[in-house]
Amino acid sequence: PSAEDFDAVVAETLGTDGSLRILHPGCGNSALPGRLYDMGFRNIVNVDSSTVVIAQMQARCRHQPVMSWHIMDVTDMKFRSFSFDIVLDKGVVDCLGCTDTPTAVTHAYLTEVSRVLRPGGKFLCLSYGSPHMRSGAFARAPGLTFIAEPRRLPKKGKKGSYYLYMAT
Repeated sequence: PSAEDFDAVVAETLGTDGSLRILHPGCGNSALPGRLYDMGFRNIVNVDSSTVVIAQMQARCRHQPVMSWHIMDVTDMKFRSFSFDIVLDKGVVDCLGCTDTPTAVTHAYLTEVSRVLRPGGKFLCLSYGSPHMRSGAFARAPGLTFIAEPRRLPKKGKKGSYYLYMAT
């Protein structure tokens, strides 16, 4: 989807509560944290394993000082349990699916998501993977209950779709 389309889906899902504590694992150099900040969300915690990417993002978002940036492995996050209202994954599951041990690494990641997500919190996962490709990993996700079918989001100007999976 376009950035605007994705932002609209995120805004619809998150509502207008700017006090939500949002974890953005595998943030990379995405413009998403800055867009979330501009939408009124301030308590955004961004994580990536790359020191270079984190430094670039800190510089890019220096005018949005409330956000925090952490160099961390998403399969072993150093946050307290139940510390986030929202975990917003934009492609992490897809990346982990390309590792040498995709099942084990994806399971470790989803276990961490479940651990850091507060009861009643939401996990949003934007993926290229169709329900057929993701259902096994999500079915084995401890402590996460996926909501119905994922939302299909067409790619703008391209064939195929993205899928937005939601869990509590």
